[in-house]
Amino acid sequence: MSSRPAFLKQIRSNRGWSASLMRYLLTALFTTGLHYVLYLLLNLLMDARLAYTISYAVELTVNYLITSVFTFASHPNPRNGAGFIVVRVLAYLIEIGLLSLFLRIGMSEELAPLPVFLCVGLFNFLSLYKVVFRKKE
Repeated sequence: MSSRPAFLKQIRSNRGWSASLMRYLLTALFTTGLHYVLYLLLNLLMDARLAYTISYAVELTVNYLITSVFTFASHPNPRNGAGFIVVRVLAYLIEIGLLSLFLRIGMSEELAPLPVFLCVGLFNFLSLYKVVFRKKE
């Protein structure tokens, strides 16, 4: 008997973009939560942009491993690792720009990352699904 919940077994066994999207959303919830908690803790000690950058680097590492194995049923390797990093560097540039914008317009340092996460999520999924982890047909 497996210790995995039934819904996880179900979405893990399904293929295609909708199943990948569901797995991506679960992965994103976990890794975004990790990123946000680390950001809040580090923001107590340093500038918001530096705290965001450090927490982003930690989240990036964890996210790559989970995304490779769980979200897209792939194996971590140099090719998809490099692609993941390129996509995430582009996403980071968008995110840090949006974070700066939201801080500049008066949003609090505690809340500013939340709309940033939402704005960049679709870019990340489509880039990873269509480019980095695409399956050969």
